[in-house]
Amino acid sequence: MKRKYERAYRPEWEQDPLLSSWLPRAKDDRDVAFCKACNCELIARLSTLKEHGSSQKHKKNITGYSSQSSVQQFFKKSPLEEVVKKAELNFCAMLVEHSLPFRLMDHLSEIICKSFHDSEIAKLFSCKRTKAAAVTYNVLQPNLEAETLADLKSCENIKTGKVMFSLIIDETIDITITSMLAVVTKYYSEKDLQVKTKFLTLVDLNGADAQSLFDALSKALTDANLDIKDAIGFGADTTNVMFEEQGGVIAKIRHVNPHCMFIKCVCHSTALCVSHASKNAIPRAINQIVQKVYGYFAHSSKRQKEFIEYQDFIGTEKHKILRHYEIRWLRDYTFIHTAFKDISEVYMCLLSWYMKANYLKTTDPLSIDPKSTVNFLSLKDIYLGVSVNTEIDRLLVHNFPNIVDESNIQKVDVELRQIKFDISVRDLLESGGSSTASTILSADKFWGAIGKMLDANGATKYPNIAKFAKALLCLPMSNASCERIFSQVNLNKTRIRNRFLNKHVSAIIITKEGIKEHGDCVSFKPSKNMLKNMSFKSIHTENEDENLEANVDTN
Repeated sequence: MKRKYERAYRPEWEQDPLLSSWLPRAKDDRDVAFCKACNCELIARLSTLKEHGSSQKHKKNITGYSSQSSVQQFFKKSPLEEVVKKAELNFCAMLVEHSLPFRLMDHLSEIICKSFHDSEIAKLFSCKRTKAAAVTYNVLQPNLEAETLADLKSCENIKTGKVMFSLIIDETIDITITSMLAVVTKYYSEKDLQVKTKFLTLVDLNGADAQSLFDALSKALTDANLDIKDAIGFGADTTNVMFEEQGGVIAKIRHVNPHCMFIKCVCHSTALCVSHASKNAIPRAINQIVQKVYGYFAHSSKRQKEFIEYQDFIGTEKHKILRHYEIRWLRDYTFIHTAFKDISEVYMCLLSWYMKANYLKTTDPLSIDPKSTVNFLSLKDIYLGVSVNTEIDRLLVHNFPNIVDESNIQKVDVELRQIKFDISVRDLLESGGSSTASTILSADKFWGAIGKMLDANGATKYPNIAKFAKALLCLPMSNASCERIFSQVNLNKTRIRNRFLNKHVSAIIITKEGIKEHGDCVSFKPSKNMLKNMSFKSIHTENEDENLEANVDTN
C-alpha cells in the first residue's frame, strides 16, 4: 500500500536563500505555502517549492518584485483576481460541455499567456490539467449539483407535502468492463414550470442481481439526501431482474414504498411487440438471405467498392445495403396497406368521440388535424364511456395512492369541474401563455400556470388539481434518458481516456447538464459561491489528489 504523504509547512524553509525572498505561510491555511511574487498558494512540499521557483512564470514575476507590501495590497485583494477566477471557471466549463480532455489545458494555458501578453488577466491565468480537473470536480460539480437538487425539491406531493419525483435506472458495462448503474430523476420544476429529466449519478456495481441494483440505487439516493419512499414512479427496461414480481428490483422497492408506480419502458415494450409480430411476417429463408447479403458486403471494403462500380456500370442510383432488422417488415407496402385500412377505422372511431361528425366524413383521414379546436365537440357532447366517472374515481384512489388520497379526491374533482368554466383558463389556452402572440401551450407550462392562479382573496385557486397533474407528468414512460447517459459516458471514457473513475465521469455529466441550464459555456456565469470556492484548499482536497493524478495523466 502506498504511503500517504503528509503535508506540513516548515518555517525553516523561509531561511533557504532560494525561497526566502518570496515564501511565507498562506494566511487562510497554515499548512499551505504562498508565493508573494506570483500571488498564488502552493503545496507545502520542498521539491514543489523549488520547482515553482525555477519556473518561467515565477522568474518573470520575481523580477523587480519588492517584498515590502504596500498598504493597498495588504488591505485589498487585486481587482483582477476575481476576473481570473471567472476565466478559469469558464474554460473548465468549455472543456466539460464539449467533452474535451483536461490535458488540453497544459498547452492552452501557456498559449493564452503568450498570445495575450499585454493582458493582465492572461498573465495571471494559470489553469493546467490538474487544476482544471480539480476545479471541475470540487467547484463546478458540487455547486451545479446543488442547484439541480434544489430545483428538484421545489415541487411537493399533494398527499405527503414532501418532495415529489420519479426514478429511471439502467445498468451497463463501460469500456473497462466495469458494471455501473445510471440513476436519472424526473420531476416538475417550479422555477421553469416544466418537467425535467436530470441525471443523478453513476454507481459502480458489485453484482448484477436485484439486491445489488437496489443497494446501489439506495446509496445514490442517500448521497443526494433523497428518500426512496418519496418516489412516485419507477421506470426501467423490461428485464426480469428489474420487473420480477417476487425477487426483482420492483419487489425490493415495493417493500419500502408500496404505493410507487412501476412502469416498463414503452420503447422496449414496443420493440418486443414488433419483434414478435414480425416472426411470421417474412419467411425464415428470406431473412437469412438478407442477413447473409449484408454480411458479405459489410466487412469488405473491396466488395463495397465493386458494388459501387457495378451500380455505375448499369447506370443506377447508388445505394447502400442496409442491415436487416426484424422491424424492417414495416416497410413492406403490402403489409402497410392492409394495416392502414384497419388502423384508419379505429382512428376515425376514436376521433368521433370528441370531433364533429361532418368534419370527419368530409375530410381524408390523412388530412384530419386531431388538434383542430374548431372541430371539437362541446364538453357535454364528448363521449367518455358508460361508467367513466366511477372508473376515474376508482383509478385515482387505487392506482395513485401515493399522489392523492380519499380526503383530497373530492377537492381534485371540484377544481377540475371549475376549471372547465373558468374564463381566465380559457384566455390562457387561447393566448398560449403569451401576451404578444398566440402560441401552443405545453401541458407542463399549462399546469404550472394553473398552479399559480389566485382567487379574489389572493389564495391559490387550483392547488390540488395542479399538483395532481404535475405528479402525473412526472411519471416515467421510457428509460431512453439512461441510454443518453451511456452515450455521454462513451464520449468521455474512451479507449484513450480509459483511466477515468466513474465518479469523475459522473461529475462531468452532472456539470455538463448544469451548464446547459445556464445556456452554454459562453453564457455561463459563475456564481458567488463558485468564486468563493476557488481557493487552494477548496480546489485541492487531500482525499482527491491521488485520484486526480491518476485520472489527468491520460485525460
